Amino acid sequence: DNGKEHKGGLMVLAVVLVLCLLQLETARAHTHKPINMALIEPLTERPEPASFPQQVHLVFGAHTTEYIDSWISFDSHLPQTSTVRYGYSANSQPFENTTEPFVFTDDRCGTERMVHNVAMTGLKPGQRVYYSVSSDKLNWSKVFYFTVVDRDNAKRKLVVSLVGDMAVAPIAQNSSVPQWAKDTQDGIHDFVMHYGDIAYNLDDECNRVGDHYMQQAQSVGAYTSYVYGPGNHETDKNYTYLTYLNRYSGQSRMAAASSSDSVRWFSFDAQLVHFIFFDTDAWVYEPVFPLAKPQAEWMRADLAKVNRTKTPWIVVLGHRAMYCTKNTDPECNGEAEAIRNGVYVNGTQIAPGIEPLMLEFGVDLYFAGHTHHYMRTWPVKLAKLVQTNYNHPKAPVYVQAGMGGVDGDDPFELPMKPYDAWRDMQYRCGFSRLVVHNATHISFTQRTSWDGSVFDSFDLVQTAHGPFASM
Repeated sequence: DNGKEHKGGLMVLAVVLVLCLLQLETARAHTHKPINMALIEPLTERPEPASFPQQVHLVFGAHTTEYIDSWISFDSHLPQTSTVRYGYSANSQPFENTTEPFVFTDDRCGTERMVHNVAMTGLKPGQRVYYSVSSDKLNWSKVFYFTVVDRDNAKRKLVVSLVGDMAVAPIAQNSSVPQWAKDTQDGIHDFVMHYGDIAYNLDDECNRVGDHYMQQAQSVGAYTSYVYGPGNHETDKNYTYLTYLNRYSGQSRMAAASSSDSVRWFSFDAQLVHFIFFDTDAWVYEPVFPLAKPQAEWMRADLAKVNRTKTPWIVVLGHRAMYCTKNTDPECNGEAEAIRNGVYVNGTQIAPGIEPLMLEFGVDLYFAGHTHHYMRTWPVKLAKLVQTNYNHPKAPVYVQAGMGGVDGDDPFELPMKPYDAWRDMQYRCGFSRLVVHNATHISFTQRTSWDGSVFDSFDLVQTAHGPFASM
């Protein structure tokens, strides 16, 4: 009898577990709602003529009064010249700049595209600029527009949208691009940033997936600066990062202004914030190890030059997490620890970690993606909880948001650690928004991809910007 009762109890327990799992899967399935595909640009596979501008996007130039126009055209055998006309009226664009494009050859299929990058210079901060681009001075794009962000204006509120891990729609049913397009047209944010894993993957199908994604993103990037950083899905064949380096070569002037010779790591100022992008793959993939030490050295020099009176806030963005809690695989364990503490080969450190720099120079926030879920920490230092609030933090805060537009999620299989503040058990796709009110107050929200509604938020107050190591 006891044996029957034991077996019966096990059967009941099994049924309960199955029902719980089904309930969890159902809950997760209901956290995503349809996105509005009408808000984004359709893809023209091969435009006629082939020189017609496609995938237009803007990025900051070397300083406040400069933006870079970037686009793609096809048929490299046609004579092409990169030209932008711009002005302050929808009916008149009297200023014109011209450069020569270059050929980008895909390293998987050998397909060719023309890459165009032209600077718009002498822009007036705060003014709306109208522009049109052409690859041959015969066939012109429609007239786009954007407002010049006054990156030197410390008195103005700054609003930035950020995302990691976003695939092309509708393959990814939860892409944040349509909502970003709406928010851009509504003037809600000043610019947007994407810290890796773009399109899934840019170089797939002979780079056609990249074409598709960048044409959709034109709905955002043609109207505001869209800053990209690399992730592990940008490696390309043999870790060349060729597609990323070519498609986002327009960021090279911004990178050069921060003393970087690569668009894979760079920094720029925007009002009260110093933003830093770096390539976390260099701490994880052995073929990329040689780039870890130069990046760390560059970052140290860059941080040492930050004027905390001019830009009191420092925000760092990398694709991979330094702190996350998921399961026992390497992503939130050995890989995260390598980025924090350094790369070791046979017991010898070949590249320093990033966390000592975060502490020494008082970095306020770190954004990452890679793992497909959303979570955030309390201020944490050397894997130890520092405090359970965001009032005058004495260590950096880490936001893990790798759900910009993906079909699958990475379930949380381990309990939260003491320094973990909150995580989204509904695995909602979405994006982050950072509002910099002034030198002492930042507001953060995490929003759904389908309508931009808020499902997490916190306010960060800091009146003593500076090194954490001495605090």
